[in-house]
Amino acid sequence: MQKVPSRVLIGMTVALTALVALAVGSVSVAAPSSATAGDNDSAAASKNATQAQARGRRGPRGRRGPRGFRGFNGAPGPQGPRGFPGAAGTGGGSAGVGIANALEFRANGGVPTATLFNKGNLIIEAQCSGSGSSADLQALARSTAPNGVFQVFGVSSAGTLGLGSDSNFGTNENVPLQTAQFQRFSATAVYSGAGGALVTFSYLADDATAEPPQGECLFVGTAVTD
Repeated sequence: MQKVPSRVLIGMTVALTALVALAVGSVSVAAPSSATAGDNDSAAASKNATQAQARGRRGPRGRRGPRGFRGFNGAPGPQGPRGFPGAAGTGGGSAGVGIANALEFRANGGVPTATLFNKGNLIIEAQCSGSGSSADLQALARSTAPNGVFQVFGVSSAGTLGLGSDSNFGTNENVPLQTAQFQRFSATAVYSGAGGALVTFSYLADDATAEPPQGECLFVGTAVTD
């Protein structure tokens, strides 16, 4: 192995010493630099604290701004569940629809007069006299007020037309609804009272009925009042 000269060893030693000195100097310079940055941060924080202490009280609340535009309507929601059925309504009025009243007389001979209807200043009566083939039905309409008007029109089983009317149907006056000439008779009658009463009725009249289950005298129908 070749021996290194002394001069070279001395030079290397001096160079190494110089490098160490430079490294130590760099560390010494960097340390003061870090301290300076910390001092700057402390100064900034102190300044902010001073400004915060110098800030005044919060001012009054400003006025409310104008209302904005109304937004668009949202989409319709889903259909709700079906509700419970409502309570039954009350009966309707009588406008255009009258009140029906049954007229019914089924009897054998010897039955006294029966009142079948008594409303609107009009009375309808029926009676059965005799018996068997001699049974005789007597039916009539009688007024209980003056100045009424009454008309009846019908046809017998033989095709004979019958017409009766009274243009001044006074108190206790009567119009026959069945006669000997019209023993089997179907008709419609109308009564108009001076006070505004109105009665319309249709009926069937028959006597000397061959089949007793309905009686020897038969008068049935319906009277309608306003």
